[in-house]
Amino acid sequence: PGWTTFTASPDTQMIYVSQSLGNDANTRLHEAHPKRTIAAGRALLRDTYPDWLLLKRGDEWHEQLGSHWHLSGRNASEKMVINTYGTGPRPRILSGTSNGIDTNEHPYHVSHLAIVSLEFFADTYNGANGAPVGIYWGGSAVDCIFEPGRLFWR
Repeated sequence: PGWTTFTASPDTQMIYVSQSLGNDANTRLHEAHPKRTIAAGRALLRDTYPDWLLLKRGDEWHEQLGSHWHLSGRNASEKMVINTYGTGPRPRILSGTSNGIDTNEHPYHVSHLAIVSLEFFADTYNGANGAPVGIYWGGSAVDCIFEPGRLFWR
């Protein structure tokens, strides 16, 4: 209750990613045939489309969700959504000493994006080797939602 409900559009691509069960060679967009890496799933997202990148609950990845993110959804009711599937704990993005996701690349503008139920953790940060954050939003944005997630630092 109180969180946003998202509805897929007729042309939404559902892109499933599972570190534990996936294979980046999979070519079908289906829960039974997920990609393994976030990068492989992200490469299938279409800018200005209401595509969904779905990360398997209980899995964790040693990579960023996105560096210099510039992908947007279509409009306020047809957002690009990064969410979860399956059961278990939130998916974990273990970004080392990098940001979990950042948009600091000018002149990109991000709009109509929702990031939901992910856990970001700079797992190799020791207080002296960089300054990572879970979400660094340095570019311009309109209609972007982040709910409910978790950010951790050492």
